[in-house]
Amino acid sequence: MFRPLQTTPAAPSVAPRHSDVVLQPYGRSFWATYAGNVALMVAVSLLFRFADFVKLVGGGELLLGWVVGIGTVGSLTMRLAQGTMIDRCGARFAWAVSLVAVIVALLAHLWISADAVPALFAVRILYQCGIAGAFGASITFISLRAPADRMAEMIGMLGSSGFVGMALGSQLGDWICHESPVTRAAIDQLFVAAAGLAAFSLLACLVATYRVPRRAASRRVPALLLLRRYHPGRMLLMGTAMGIGLGLPGTFVRPFTESIDVTRIGTFFGVYAVSAFLFRMAMRRVPDRIGAARASLLGMAAVVLGLLSFLSVQTAPGLVLPALLNGLGHALLFPSAMAGGSRSFPTRYRGLGVTIMLGSFDLGNLIGMPLAGTILYAAEQAAWPPFPTMFICTASLLAAVCLIFVRLPANTVRT
Repeated sequence: MFRPLQTTPAAPSVAPRHSDVVLQPYGRSFWATYAGNVALMVAVSLLFRFADFVKLVGGGELLLGWVVGIGTVGSLTMRLAQGTMIDRCGARFAWAVSLVAVIVALLAHLWISADAVPALFAVRILYQCGIAGAFGASITFISLRAPADRMAEMIGMLGSSGFVGMALGSQLGDWICHESPVTRAAIDQLFVAAAGLAAFSLLACLVATYRVPRRAASRRVPALLLLRRYHPGRMLLMGTAMGIGLGLPGTFVRPFTESIDVTRIGTFFGVYAVSAFLFRMAMRRVPDRIGAARASLLGMAAVVLGLLSFLSVQTAPGLVLPALLNGLGHALLFPSAMAGGSRSFPTRYRGLGVTIMLGSFDLGNLIGMPLAGTILYAAEQAAWPPFPTMFICTASLLAAVCLIFVRLPANTVRT
């Protein structure tokens, strides 16, 4: 369907124009990126059982929320540097270095024990730094190869790799941790398997970026000046709320299922991933047709309903409804918010725009995960039902954000 991009030997050192690059949006580079992101997301999904690891080193939901939340300091640090790093050094460099950091952090968990809990925060920060860098670089790499009117579609298509990885990773995690109670040996196997998958992702990164010309470096402009000039406006608020809503399942579904005596989390994440993948495929053009802001609102509404639907869950089959609603919300919300925010930046600064939006997502994690862990702890101390209290509070917060969002002015789209 797509013909090879024709070049001439007359000017091999000249970076291609944006219009030249997008002739093959779904070529070798895209599918290698897709495969690498699937492998990396399988690794991330294995850590949906991170709560089991925290429990083994003597912690509970409070420590879990704070470790995951503080870990996003690494993500935010990477975002601050990565926007200009990608625009100046290229996605290949940022992507590969980030994956090396992920591998090192995953293997470092093998040496953390109950008397070394403070080290857990440092390792989590390094892990989050690497994950943020890897996904941020891959999204930016693909977005720079997409026409402006198809950016949400291509980000959504690439994002579907995450759902494939989530489905595979959650099942693999259940298989490795099939014993009850979960042992330290099983958790160590999780980290080793995740490190191996990250190594495969590194290989895919090198294949995807092989002989792909790097865009010419633009004139250096301070990032804060660019942010003031091309501010994404209300989409930053939506990005932060997205970090809260989409971050909760990966962190707290495991302790929630344990509280209702359900040992496997594959039911939830399998349905979540498959439904989100199908919704993403079916609605990949929706943000471009109705607008990113409206699509973001619809996605966030589904997330709110998904959180509230946890209130009725008593058995494993009951997890299907929350999984469907959260899958729908993820499928619509992430590409819509990402495209809506990054398109306020012109193409030459799109790398910064993408990482700013991902930074808002990380800020949501930094706020939301410690908040959720603290709510669970406080509810337990007050003899309230912990998880219902947490789900109601977070859903109410996200609903309030939606009401504020619709009253704020829209941001400007630039090409």
